[in-house]
Amino acid sequence: MNLQCAFPSAQSAATSVHRYHKDIAAPPSLTARPYNRFEPTHTTWWLVPGTEWPAYGRGKLIFHYLSSEGRNLLNVGLHVEKGFGRVVAKVDTRVRNSIMKEGWLWPQLLRDLAAGALDAVARQVAEQTGVPVRVGVSASYYQDMDPTDPYQEGAGGDDLVFDAQGPRIGLVEQKLNVDLLRGVAKSRSLAELGRGIGAIPKQEWAWFSLILGIPFKMVTLVSGGGVPAGAWDGPQLWDRVLVPWLPWAR
Repeated sequence: MNLQCAFPSAQSAATSVHRYHKDIAAPPSLTARPYNRFEPTHTTWWLVPGTEWPAYGRGKLIFHYLSSEGRNLLNVGLHVEKGFGRVVAKVDTRVRNSIMKEGWLWPQLLRDLAAGALDAVARQVAEQTGVPVRVGVSASYYQDMDPTDPYQEGAGGDDLVFDAQGPRIGLVEQKLNVDLLRGVAKSRSLAELGRGIGAIPKQEWAWFSLILGIPFKMVTLVSGGGVPAGAWDGPQLWDRVLVPWLPWAR
């Protein structure tokens, strides 16, 4: 079952949530940012603390299209990435912004996953939405992707999707092109997932992405600007989907 949200695009959803957050003056101060500012209606959007460019080291509240479903499904949640090791910069000077540096959230996120710190949050979000949290893990080697644009579709990497309603997770989709995530696919808990990702060898040549979100079918407003029956608005997305992930939006 897919929930519905009363927005036709990631941009409209992100900016609506951002306006609501400003109106209630809740901490922290957030900025709404498109990944591709030249195509704001067709790109991923983030809400991030502060005003500096958040790609790629920060934890981000994300609004992005699930490409396998066209552009009618919007995934809303938390996004954290792991960059390349410094060795990659020695062979490709274009990847300067993609090299993992001091201050990237990824190492802390893996520690928190392994320690069970996200278990209660996943349970809370699942209970507040009535559907499992979609845990998406992607990984690609440097040579199998465009290292200057990790979000480019069609990269020849691995993708796993799990459902989570608390500590336990269940695999629902897998695509293993390079076998980076083959061992991780056997994970049965968020803690096991964190430990498994951390144990993958030769990570300096690989890019990882983790998104914990809730998918919504996007629907347009009804005549007169009203919200369709049952469709979630900006305040609901903020309060019931995004607020629990705030400790990792940094």
